[in-house]
Amino acid sequence: MFRRLSRHSGERGSALIAVVGVMAVLLVITLTVTSSSLQALTVTTSIRAGVQAQAAAEAGIDAALAELQRTPSSCPTDGLFQSPDGTLPAYTSTVWTHATGWVQKCPTGAADETEVQIVSTGHAGADSAGLKTTRVVESIFTISGTVSPGPVVYSYGSAVVNQFSTKDSLGSPVDVVVATGDYTCTSSGTIAGNLIVNGAVSLYNSCSVAGDVYANGTVDIASWVTFAYDWSDFEKEGFVPFSTDSNELVAPGSKKCQLGSWVQDNSGDSLHQFYEDLRNLTKPTIVDVRQCDTFDFGSIEMNVKSDIAFLFHEVVVNDFSVVASDGNDHKIWFIAPGVEALGANKCSSNFTVNGSVQFDTEISAMLYTPCAVVFNRTQWRGQIYSESFVVNNTSNVDFVPMSIPGTDLYGAMPAGSDPDDSRWTLLSSRDRTNGDK
Repeated sequence: MFRRLSRHSGERGSALIAVVGVMAVLLVITLTVTSSSLQALTVTTSIRAGVQAQAAAEAGIDAALAELQRTPSSCPTDGLFQSPDGTLPAYTSTVWTHATGWVQKCPTGAADETEVQIVSTGHAGADSAGLKTTRVVESIFTISGTVSPGPVVYSYGSAVVNQFSTKDSLGSPVDVVVATGDYTCTSSGTIAGNLIVNGAVSLYNSCSVAGDVYANGTVDIASWVTFAYDWSDFEKEGFVPFSTDSNELVAPGSKKCQLGSWVQDNSGDSLHQFYEDLRNLTKPTIVDVRQCDTFDFGSIEMNVKSDIAFLFHEVVVNDFSVVASDGNDHKIWFIAPGVEALGANKCSSNFTVNGSVQFDTEISAMLYTPCAVVFNRTQWRGQIYSESFVVNNTSNVDFVPMSIPGTDLYGAMPAGSDPDDSRWTLLSSRDRTNGDK
């Protein structure tokens, strides 16, 4: 009896070991399931955050594009768009405009602004691991511009021309517009586009128009647009002011300033320091010569390395040429701003060419004056906006669309109109989340 009880007592605890083993297996299974569930939850949260960030980045592209297409556009100067504060998911978008290079700014409608890049970063907020998930998307659009390029010559009053022709560097017909007066061509010359005149048209001695002629009030033409110079409009385009001592430009007892090889006693031919400064400009610059009653460019070849805007009262030009000395494309503005009254008896802001004028193929020029433009053997590249237009001898204008910052001379889509996406074409779209440039 004793031996039997002793034998059974040796088997004590075996059931406990089995129970512990089962519990260990169950614990391992529980931990595995819990770990898998937590991992799945983390993955799900991360995926959800990624989807939210991607959607926010794409929403930033759409939001910026919608404002860029709207007229008038509310695009900020620095081209930065952000979703409302406190919202998640959120986006931050930047607009880059391409002319001679990519610059973070909104497009202005200038003819050389051909592409717009929108880079948008989407933010999902903090995920379960305390990380902030972001996605970056880039879209590039080609644009045809939202502002009308306008005619090659706009004359608010009458136009009298002799041996005058137009052509277009862009390869399409361009128009000549006379808003309130008559158009008279006395000898030869061809207008490459249409002639639009709100008065009478006289074409003599082989004068011709390649397009259509609209005359005698048959076309509704916009009124004169007065340009009131605002420095901030040019500053937004990267311009800087340029000032010079007026003694370098103005002869004693005279308000006529002559540029080039002119000195007070005519005993030398050294260039003005002012001219040397012009030749060495490397940034878009405002050159204000309104302290001169008349600014005479003399007989010079002006070499430029940057965009330049001249503000003047009256300009006289003799055998004048403009060359891009750095080989790059540049714009020149000749602007007589701030004159409300029109007509020869009401203002003196004429632009008169006595000799010949030529522009390098890299140079385009915008001429704005509320008075007369008088051409004589002039080869112009760009546009003209004047009160009256006279051509005395063989001249032509090669049309290159331009604009004046902050001013719409030729009209655009009606204010408050719906976005016009027909002018915007998606060129490329890609994900830049991994830091791609």
